[in-house]
Amino acid sequence: MNTKPTIVLVHGALEDSSLWTHGVIQGLQRYGYSVKAFSNPLRGVAHDTADGLAAV
Repeated sequence: MNTKPTIVLVHGALEDSSLWTHGVIQGLQRYGYSVKAFSNPLRGVAHDTADGLAAV
């Protein structure tokens, strides 16, 4: 059983989720963390929140 929290990575407005594939996800996983990163195309608060919650 993993006792460490799942880390959710969210990119900023000028990036996409590929930002996290340059060693960030792998480094966290190496230390035993479960990691979720999803793409957020920024279509509006209600829509983006629903997408984010569905991805987790």
